[in-house]
Amino acid sequence: MLYNKLLIKCDNTAYADEITGVLSAKGIASRRNDKTHDAVAETKDDETCIAVYVSESDYEKAQAVIASMKSEGEKLHLLCPKCGSEDVIKVPLNIKKICLYSILSILCSLFPMLCILLPDGLIDYNKTFDVIVILMLLVGIIFLIKLFRSKNYECRKCGKKFYHKD
Repeated sequence: MLYNKLLIKCDNTAYADEITGVLSAKGIASRRNDKTHDAVAETKDDETCIAVYVSESDYEKAQAVIASMKSEGEKLHLLCPKCGSEDVIKVPLNIKKICLYSILSILCSLFPMLCILLPDGLIDYNKTFDVIVILMLLVGIIFLIKLFRSKNYECRKCGKKFYHKD
């Protein structure tokens, strides 16, 4: 039997094992990815994804099983990508940190933009000044990136913080 239809990509092997176990209990044959059909994909945290495939004839039935798992809460325990533990908690948003990164990003980006927009002759430009302006712009961009790359879950067992789409 050919398993050529991608059903789901799992964040870790424990979740992929559970999906394939539930599918086989429901009488649906499946296989996990092998490198001939699907190269291992990379996630944001450089952890590998495991693809689960089913045959085209079982695809609709398998989708219904996955949908019922999600709706019933039968699985979908969040697992740590580092150690596989289920002891994971949601980290609350740190409003002070978000405000700090926002303000620093705006200030570090605003000064270089003002220097570019000011008329010539108002500021004595030299190489040192240009380097400072470029560095401030880069720091502003870094703060902006840190603002959007916040981790929203933490493993109590190993302490790894990671992002997971809710």
